[in-house]
Amino acid sequence: LGLTMPEVDELLEKCPEACGECLAKVPNGNNPLKNKPTPLPSTKPTKHPTTEPSAHVFSCDDDVNYISKLGVACIDHSGINCNAMALLGFTDEEMDDLFSKCRKSCGKCPSSN
Repeated sequence: LGLTMPEVDELLEKCPEACGECLAKVPNGNNPLKNKPTPLPSTKPTKHPTTEPSAHVFSCDDDVNYISKLGVACIDHSGINCNAMALLGFTDEEMDDLFSKCRKSCGKCPSSN
């Protein structure tokens, strides 16, 4: 995405609140994100406000035609925190587009439990 690893490390170290993530130092010196994005809410019913699970079936496939304004495809987002794209200038609309088109790569699929 145009940033070197030291630049990414510096960005994440100096702006943890902006990206909503905490960093965990590991012995090899890398600064991976401690927490991964949480999956979408469960399709299992809750007591309130309804007693039935959602009838909507979510697709867990990425849009193979999606390319972001940075020229990045969904598959390139696998293993990274898609929320951090806001730090690279993605608007709310672009973030929504990313999450809807790259559900699998961004870890936004409902759990199968």
